[in-house]
Amino acid sequence: MITYQNGVFHLKTQDTSYVLGILEGKLLNLYWGEALISVPDLEDMLPIDFYRTFSSTDIMWKGKKMSTNDLTMEYSEYGRADFRTPAFEGIDGNFTTASDLKFDSYEIIDGKYSVKGMPSVYSEEGDSVNTLKINLIDKYSGLKVTLLYGVFEDLNAITRAVIFENTSEKSYRLNKALSMTVDFNCKEFDFIHLSGVWARERKPQRCPVKSGTLQVESIRGTSSHFHNPFFALVSPDATEDYGEAYGFNLVYSGNFIAGVQKDDYDVTRAFMGIHPTGFSWILGKGDTFATPEAVLIYSNKGLGEMSRKFHRLYRTRLCRGVYRDIRRPVLINNWEATYFDFNEEKILDIAKSAAGLGVELLVLDD
Repeated sequence: MITYQNGVFHLKTQDTSYVLGILEGKLLNLYWGEALISVPDLEDMLPIDFYRTFSSTDIMWKGKKMSTNDLTMEYSEYGRADFRTPAFEGIDGNFTTASDLKFDSYEIIDGKYSVKGMPSVYSEEGDSVNTLKINLIDKYSGLKVTLLYGVFEDLNAITRAVIFENTSEKSYRLNKALSMTVDFNCKEFDFIHLSGVWARERKPQRCPVKSGTLQVESIRGTSSHFHNPFFALVSPDATEDYGEAYGFNLVYSGNFIAGVQKDDYDVTRAFMGIHPTGFSWILGKGDTFATPEAVLIYSNKGLGEMSRKFHRLYRTRLCRGVYRDIRRPVLINNWEATYFDFNEEKILDIAKSAAGLGVELLVLDD
């Protein structure tokens, strides 16, 4: 369910609330966590201390000085007053790198958006799923940034992706385009990621989040077994059955970057998307670029419940095909039997023997 009232968006699943607010044209992340019965006013959800020494003032609201460097931004730009890791970077037709995104419009529609040319989770008829599109405009460069949110009410998942569109006459070079950022105010976290090597993939690693940046990445052309495009931020006391867990997963198998940045005022920015190293995309007039999809899961019952929510979503709304909901064929793989030393005769002998045992599918490996 998605509602909008008095400058506040409330994205709600059975267990989770995700709240955004518009402040002087800037889109803020006000809350993400356990489901709220009702959403307070924008002013009541702002951090108490929203201007700090040596921050560049770029917002005046009700006579108060504020800086985007101190606020919990939802999708931050580069070159203004926010000096943390930006969500995107580019160069416009006037060779300007700074951007100033402002809220322009929004749309709430039934069903789940799709990402052209990219894998993504989907909805089916009868699902309780809605899409929120928030359009942000940089009037100086003509760059339009559409933030996409898919809200799976019953499956307790929120998905995010971004579409960039050049509305100006001059070209725009996109040099960084993350799928999401989320800012958390005054929370202590442990950072969990999955690293590994061949035959020992996805080994959990856990460490506390301190001031500075923690990130995992791949520039191998694939996500690879060295780092999985996933991480979780969990309360320091979280276990499999207890505590808060925020999970992030990129539905993408190419170069990626994912991590957190914490400032000295205990604001933590989570980020995930295509790795900016080696990335550059030129947008001509009217051209668009869509990022891969990120899936966000919240649990207040530990890592186990977070994992089960991911599994339920992926088993039913990421997997496709006739075998999604039925027993899959029993298969045999030739690798351990032959390694690279095989020919037609060996493969046919394996297939015939396997068929006699009830095996229904043969995979020719390497």
